[in-house]
Parts: sequence; C-alpha cells; structure tokens
Amino acid sequence: MKRREGPPKKFRIFQLGTNNWQSAEEFAPGSGILHKAHHDTYNAMPNTQCWSIFPSKVQKFNKPDVRVFELEHDIPICESVSPVSNYRWHSMSEDNFQAYRKRLAKEVCAFMDEIEKSEGAPFDLCIAHHTFLNPLVMRDVICSRAAKREGGKKEPLVVFVHGTALKMFIHEKKGAAPEEYPLRFFPMMQKEKVFESVAGAFAISEVLDLECNTFFDPTSVLSTLPSLIPSWFTN
Repeated sequence: MKRREGPPKKFRIFQLGTNNWQSAEEFAPGSGILHKAHHDTYNAMPNTQCWSIFPSKVQKFNKPDVRVFELEHDIPICESVSPVSNYRWHSMSEDNFQAYRKRLAKEVCAFMDEIEKSEGAPFDLCIAHHTFLNPLVMRDVICSRAAKREGGKKEPLVVFVHGTALKMFIHEKKGAAPEEYPLRFFPMMQKEKVFESVAGAFAISEVLDLECNTFFDPTSVLSTLPSLIPSWFTN
C-alpha cells in the first residue's frame, strides 16, 4: 500500500529592513524598494512565506506579514545622502544608539515569537538588509531565541549588502573627515564579529563585492548556502 505524502514543507523567511517601504504618505529609498520587492517575490514563490519589519516615522500600520518599527525621528542613515532623512548614525549619542538597538531587537523578537506561535513551526531563514545594525540585531535575536529553545537550534542568517553602510565604514577607515565620520562603528563591528556567524552575503554590484572584503570573504561565506536552503530557492 502506497504511503500518502503530506503537503510540501513550507519555507519560512523573516526579513529585517533598514528603510521604509514606498507608500502614498512616504517616498522610499532604493533599499526600502528592494526589501519590499524581496518580500513580495518570496511570498509569490511555491511553498514559501515571508514576514518583514521595517522602520518608519510616518507609516504606522501593522499587517499579519508586515510590521512597522515606529520612530519618533527620521530613519537613521549611514551617509549624508538620503531622500527621506538627514539623521546620521554618527550624530546619535551612544546611549540613544544602544536604546535603539535594544528596542528594535525586542520588537523583532516579539514579532518572530508571535509568528512561530501562529504557524506552529520555526523559521528556516533570516535576512538582514545592510551590513550595520540589522545583522547585529538579527544575530542577537537569533541567539536569544535559541537559548530558550530545546536543542538551541539557530536559524541561518544571511545579509543583503547595500552600499551605504560599507561606504560609512570606508569613510571611517580612511580618516579623511574624522569630524563627520569618526572611527566609531567600524571598530564596533569588528569587535562584535557578527560576520563570523552569518551563513551568506549577497552584494548588488561588483563594487560592493570588493568592499565586502572589509569583513569577510564572500566566496567562502556563499559556499555554505546550498546546504541551508532548498535548491529551487537558488536556481
């Protein structure tokens, strides 16, 4: 007698974005548009579901698959060029930076816990957009949730590399404008060693591929991906 097969396993993805999505109330920079495009594309793929969270000072909605990390100030940015903000990370005090990091991690963790309770199953992959705060927050959340889970299993974390964070680190390293880009966040990222634990990194241009070497060898990192996600996801 032939055994009846169950439905295909759903592949669950969680994304943490760094900029707002486009709306009637708010223009979106490129990274916000890319994040939404990823979200919609993943949800259009077979047996795949994606949930996302992004920051905004203007948008206040919450949907089953999307949450807004509500801000009382403009979205912090890495460089001085943005269509929606001129509030730079370097202008933020250390206390305010740590408070922002802590609150974001708390909201991400709560959203992921809520989804897993509703789905009755864990996530298969986490994606952090940009190479600055989001990978730190996702790494912290993954470790915190794993510590409470029997067996301590962690979701694989991959990073989608946009250019502004890497450029900020390069400005810090070059030291050409120390009053604008003091050596602050690049040493912090080195100390945190977050990119020693990521499972993959994707860059959107050859220039970014080269700049990725600031933290890791993209070739060796990407070589781990096939064992982490279904073959149809990368083909």
